[in-house]
Amino acid sequence: MPRGKQVLKTSPLCLLLLLLFLVSCANTKACDQMKLDLAEVKEQMQACRKKQNQIAASAEQMQRSFSRLEEKVAHLEERLRNLERSELESISSQSQEGTDTDQDQKLKPSRADQLGGGVSKQQASVKETASSRETESYSTGGDDLYNQALAKLRQGDVDEASEMFQEYLESFPNTPLTDNAAYWLAECFYHQRKFTLAADYFQRVIDRYPNGDKVAAATLKLGYSYFNLGDLRTARSILQDLMAEYPKSEEALLAQKMVDRINSPHINLTH
Repeated sequence: MPRGKQVLKTSPLCLLLLLLFLVSCANTKACDQMKLDLAEVKEQMQACRKKQNQIAASAEQMQRSFSRLEEKVAHLEERLRNLERSELESISSQSQEGTDTDQDQKLKPSRADQLGGGVSKQQASVKETASSRETESYSTGGDDLYNQALAKLRQGDVDEASEMFQEYLESFPNTPLTDNAAYWLAECFYHQRKFTLAADYFQRVIDRYPNGDKVAAATLKLGYSYFNLGDLRTARSILQDLMAEYPKSEEALLAQKMVDRINSPHINLTH
């Protein structure tokens, strides 16, 4: 067979082999490119994980710092509250001591405040508050109940005294002792530290018995009640009104002392 014919005969086989070779090379290049792409993606993922870990660590550090700041803030707030509470208690105790010890000797006496023995200064302030001179019996009914309630208050039995004064006011709403009973009931609430209720009843004394002799004292204790409630602006306003209305009274002197305290730089007047 001639050589040229043999070459022509074998050419299709060569072409097929060549084609397979080329395809194989293409696949190899594609695989290599895919491997490169995969490696790049893995590197990117590792970089993302590293960055994510850094962010997480930073966030954790920030959270710890924030927690420490919160603790510092809470500590400072607690110190501030303690300082304000100490200041308020100091003022309240001084003002309470002044008004309680002065109730028997300094406040304008009523008809029911004329008789009775003195109360020892060594007794609790709640005992001093109830004037021992307020024992005169009127010809109207309820004198015994009123005197018993007053005796309970002097003995320090504030709860029992409160109930008895309430009973008196319900049973005898229009006697010469009614305004006094209303005042001492408010005092009971004040000593029970029910300052909102005390303020309400001191206000009742002022509104219902404007001509009574407990108005100045009730106004003073109304201001003190608002002070203890933390409403310093209202307390100051009430006490200033008292000083203007009764400028020469002992209540005005005590009111001035409290106003001076409220105006002092140690008091945070936020209300």
